[in-house]
Amino acid sequence: LKNKIPSKKEMKLIPIILIISILFITSCAITDEAIAVDECKSQEGLQVDNCYADKMACSKVSNEKVRDSCVAQLAEEKNDVTVCNLVQGTTTKGFCQFQLAVKNNDNEICKIIEDRYWVNNCYYNIAINNDQEVYCSVITIAEQKGKCFEKIATSTNDVELCKYLNEVDMNKCVYKIAQNLKDIKVCDNVNNVVGKDACRLKLAKIN
Repeated sequence: LKNKIPSKKEMKLIPIILIISILFITSCAITDEAIAVDECKSQEGLQVDNCYADKMACSKVSNEKVRDSCVAQLAEEKNDVTVCNLVQGTTTKGFCQFQLAVKNNDNEICKIIEDRYWVNNCYYNIAINNDQEVYCSVITIAEQKGKCFEKIATSTNDVELCKYLNEVDMNKCVYKIAQNLKDIKVCDNVNNVVGKDACRLKLAKIN
């Protein structure tokens, strides 16, 4: 049997049918979304805001903290740091920007964060995720800064970075690198005789 060739009249109907189908599908999606959001109205108190937040209808949330959290989640889903500008609270805004800086491995975002806690966490994560100790120097919390240098030192086996730590942590850092490299000569970087001998002894036992 030969394939039937559509007539000109039938050909003209095809685009119309496609448009009607698209409009029908779109209207169904919008209706379903509207129904889902309207369900929140039956809730009470804070549950209403939580319901809207769960459905990402952030503009309908009245509680500022819940709305800020909703916007931060929306920014993460859209992967758009500019959405964070809609967050009112400085701390939540900082978290919003922080999560996108880490997600996109973008240290430039760290520069626009105002909340110091999230600035430090931003540079910390960028530093250890890329083994770039330069970002450790920007951290203002001494303990976190030291941990940053220690993690990169032992990750890259760079003994020089151990020298940014206090004496106790520096010796632990040097020993860890000596253990990684199985090189007793690394113990020479310990800054006292007793520490050097302890490092060599520990390394000798595991080799």
